[in-house]
Amino acid sequence: MNTLKLFTTYSDSNRRTYDDAIIELLKLSKKYDFIIMAHIENDDLIDLNPKFTYKDLPVSRPTISETSEALKIAQYTRETGGNMYMVHLSSGETLRKLTEEYSDIINKNFFIESCPQYFTFTNEALKREHGYLYTFAPPLRSKPEMKLMHELSQHVYTIGTDHCAFRMVDKKKKTLKETPLGIGGIEHSLDIMRYHLHDQAIIKMTKHVAETQYLKHKGEIKEGFDADFVFYKTIEGSTIHGNHGTCDYSVYELLPSRGRVISTMLRGNYIVKNGKLIGGKGRWTEEKHHD
Repeated sequence: MNTLKLFTTYSDSNRRTYDDAIIELLKLSKKYDFIIMAHIENDDLIDLNPKFTYKDLPVSRPTISETSEALKIAQYTRETGGNMYMVHLSSGETLRKLTEEYSDIINKNFFIESCPQYFTFTNEALKREHGYLYTFAPPLRSKPEMKLMHELSQHVYTIGTDHCAFRMVDKKKKTLKETPLGIGGIEHSLDIMRYHLHDQAIIKMTKHVAETQYLKHKGEIKEGFDADFVFYKTIEGSTIHGNHGTCDYSVYELLPSRGRVISTMLRGNYIVKNGKLIGGKGRWTEEKHHD
């Protein structure tokens, strides 16, 4: 086992992992050299008021619920020497606190991932006509928090997407409780992050990902590594368009970009060539195993 996923929230659906178990898992991660990937929010600070609508999402899951829990988990990580990977950090305030108080472990054995949506939108998007399409957890944050994300982006080690797409009709519900949380994001993630972070985005989406996920033959272009390539065409002033998934919308449609992916290769074979799907299949990748 290389990675293990847990949630510090979602007790309402019996998915929460409690502190005692997290501490024990951190100790085991040090002993057996694996990494814990954690969705980090303070479950006790989340308000699941059944009357809330999608516009209340930032109130339901406030920044303090992420920041306080992240600091606590960072402390456990420091004390145990374990390996922690915080998925989809949403707030620049959380990022600031972590880097100020835990600089000794940040991106050494407490790794920080964020996602394109947190660099692109603020919670003002929830006030739009189709604001229900911008619902996910953790939610969008304030403009000052997003600004901090950009200013401190060097401390974000990897970029993920938290890809979880739904159709528009499935997202349009009367209450927040009924609303499925999640958006699609994989297809346009490199376009979005290159726009925001320029070439800094590349290492966060390649080498650092392979490193934290124990993929020893991926993430770099060198002899002995898998020939996985992305061919990117720089087109200044371009916009994002063309959603090739089965989802009927993209929150990134028509946003500015610096170009687009034109081809991809997996182990030396084209998967997409000049914008056309060639297809192919993955395979099980086993880098190491722990009994």
